[in-house]
Amino acid sequence: MSERLVSVIITTYNRDFEVVEKSIYSVINQTYKPIELIIVDDNNADTLYREKILEGLKKYPQVIYVKHDINKGAQISRNDGLKAAHGDYFAFLDDDDVWFENKIECQMQYFDDDEVGLVYCKGYLVKIKDDGEEISRPYNMSKYFIDEISFEDMLYGDYIGTTTQAIISRKAVEKCGMFDVAMSARQDYEMWIRISTQFKCKGVPEYLFIHYIHRGEQISKNYKNAIHGYNHIYKKYNKDFDYTSKFHILLLISKCMKKEKMYGRALINAIRAGAYFVMAFLFENKKLRKRIAIHHYRK
Repeated sequence: MSERLVSVIITTYNRDFEVVEKSIYSVINQTYKPIELIIVDDNNADTLYREKILEGLKKYPQVIYVKHDINKGAQISRNDGLKAAHGDYFAFLDDDDVWFENKIECQMQYFDDDEVGLVYCKGYLVKIKDDGEEISRPYNMSKYFIDEISFEDMLYGDYIGTTTQAIISRKAVEKCGMFDVAMSARQDYEMWIRISTQFKCKGVPEYLFIHYIHRGEQISKNYKNAIHGYNHIYKKYNKDFDYTSKFHILLLISKCMKKEKMYGRALINAIRAGAYFVMAFLFENKKLRKRIAIHHYRK
C-alpha cells in the first residue's frame, strides 16, 4: 500500500502563514508515506500574504509551489494543483483545516479495491471563542454518515462533504474530469456526483480532520452562488433525478432563495418541491422516509 504516491493539494488565499503552516505540518506528519505536498498560492502577486507564504515556505523545500499572479478562485487553484501533481491519488486540504496523523493511512486502505475512485471520512468543526474556549461538533454530513454512497444517494444530497474529506484516484479524475470552474459554488458536490457514476465511493467511519472557525470569523455562505450551483446540478442531472431527489434539491434552492430575500422565487420552488414530495410519498414512500431519516432536513 505504501508505495502509492498521494499528492496533497493545499490552496491558500488571504490566510496568514501561521495558519497555513498548521495545515502543512498535519500533512508532513502523516503516518502514511510517500506524500507529495503542493501549495497553490492564489493570492495576488503584490500582497503581504504572498510575501509571507514565500518566506514561510523556505523552511519546507520539499513543497511544490504553484502561484497565481491574480486571484483565480479555489476551484481553478485545485485544478492547477491536480495538473502539477505526480501522484496516483489526490487529497485536498483547505488552508485552515488540519488532518489527524492517520488520515491518509486510514483512507488509502479502501483503495485496495480497484473499483473505488473516492474515499471520504468524518471530521469535526471547531469554533474558537474569544476567551479561547473551543466548541466542537461534527462537520457537514459526519453526523449522518453512511459507509458507501451511490449515484442515487448523491443526487439526493451531498453525503460526502468538502474537499478536505476526500481522497480521489488519478483514474477517477482522468475518466470523470476535474472541478467544473463554470460553477460559482458546489463544484465539489458536482464532482463527487460525477465520480459516483463511474466508481465506488467509500467512507471511513472515523473522525480524521478538524475545520477551525477562528476568532472573529463567522460561518457564512454565499447563497446566491449556492443557488447557481444547485440549479446547475439540477439541470445537468435532471433526467436522473427521481421524485425524492427533485423534492430535496428544489427545497434546498428554495431555502437559499429565502436567505437571499428572493421570496417570490423561493415560494415557487417551495411549491415545486411540495409537488414532488407528494409524488415521492405516493410512489417512493420507503425511499423518501429513508432519506429524511438520514438528513433530518439539516440543510
